[in-house]
Amino acid sequence: MKKLILTALTVVGLAAGVFAQGYFQFDMNSINNGIAVDTAGSYLASGPFNWEAWILNGTPSSAQIGAIDAFNGQPGGSISAYALLASDGFIEQPLPPVWSFAGGTISLSASASPYKMAGVIPVGAQTPITLAIVAWNTSASSFNAMLAGANASTRAGVLAYSQLTTDYASSPIPNPPATGWPAQDLILTTVPEPSVFALAGLGAAALLIFRRRK
Repeated sequence: MKKLILTALTVVGLAAGVFAQGYFQFDMNSINNGIAVDTAGSYLASGPFNWEAWILNGTPSSAQIGAIDAFNGQPGGSISAYALLASDGFIEQPLPPVWSFAGGTISLSASASPYKMAGVIPVGAQTPITLAIVAWNTSASSFNAMLAGANASTRAGVLAYSQLTTDYASSPIPNPPATGWPAQDLILTTVPEPSVFALAGLGAAALLIFRRRK
């Protein structure tokens, strides 16, 4: 079974008076779930591929995670799920370029390990955050850029889950907790093509004109 394996050690941190930092490790070798296309278990075998990571500080809300994950696997659901990230207060994290993606495996460049991400506020050795992974099957540099160039073969998805971080500022540095990836696939599904948005806009404009004439 092809599955997502994020092999890079990812460091997350934020300067808050002093440089308190947290980190966690993506290591999904022993997890049977990953990035699938259209249906669970149909794993993405090769690129092109790109992704974003978003975080929500503080104790994760099961309601917020559930609302985002409710769109997982639904055609066009990535747009609704993505909109919830900003409205729920998630913070997009800068990511290094993907070094390679093949056979269901993401490998980050050597310079990305470890990689600091400003945004997480660790307050202890086991700080909970909500991590949201946004992925799509094109080489577009962002989710919005992917939408702008979407076609019939474009697929995208969003999945959120609870993740613990380790206090990176302590000495000695404790081992980072493993990823909290849930027991489900991140399913990439179709997204509306730009022409669909254009037609929807024309339809709305025509409706307004018709109403005014009446």
